[in-house]
Amino acid sequence: MEPYINTFIKKGRKNLQSYSNFAKAEFIIKPIWIYIYHSVCELEFKKELRHSILVVER
Repeated sequence: MEPYINTFIKKGRKNLQSYSNFAKAEFIIKPIWIYIYHSVCELEFKKELRHSILVVER
C-alpha cells in the first residue's frame, strides 16, 4: 500500500505542475478572449437597441 501512495503523490505533483503551467497560460489567454467576446456582444446589443429605438420612434 505504501509504495502505491508514494507513486500516487509523485504523479499528483507532476500533474499539479503541468496544470499550474496550463492555468498560467489560460490566465493570460482567457481575459483577451473574454474582452473580445464582450466587445462583440456589446456591439450587437447596441445595434439591437438602436434598431428597437428606431422602430419605437416610427
